[in-house]
Amino acid sequence: MKQLIFHQQIRYLFALFILAVLFAMAIHADLAKNAAAAESVGHLSGESNHFSPVIESEKMLAEQINRKREANHAVPLDMDWDLFRFSRFEAKDLSSGKIRSIDESKLARVIAESGRQALNIRSLTVRVPPGGQFPDPSWWQNRNVQALLNLDSIHLLGTGHAKGTAGEYWVILYASDQ
Repeated sequence: MKQLIFHQQIRYLFALFILAVLFAMAIHADLAKNAAAAESVGHLSGESNHFSPVIESEKMLAEQINRKREANHAVPLDMDWDLFRFSRFEAKDLSSGKIRSIDESKLARVIAESGRQALNIRSLTVRVPPGGQFPDPSWWQNRNVQALLNLDSIHLLGTGHAKGTAGEYWVILYASDQ
């Protein structure tokens, strides 16, 4: 009889050992997955190790706009994550052919309904021809772009970029208080 009780204890210890090994393997797999995700986020957000919803090309355009504003003695615009996100959504919808133009009032309404301060949102949309480069030097001379670069009432900026079946699009959303 004693031998049977001893075998039960060994089985119990063996089962605990197997559970501990499985638990350790699950933790290791989760850590490896988190490390891989952190690496991919680092590539998207530029030089920073912090998460950023902004793609490098979008960030570069926003920085270029602010440099041009500073050269025109205008205050640089604050980067707004919501405007970046909506810019990218709108660029994706344009590039996929889902929409033909941006409804600025709808965007302002969605932002206001999310609990944020009401904004007066304006947009610039650029369709890049196949093989084309954006921003083209002549683009900066456009009347609407000059307004973006010079108006002091504007204080928020977001840019978005997408390629799709309907072409490649850049969307620039900028806003002021209502």
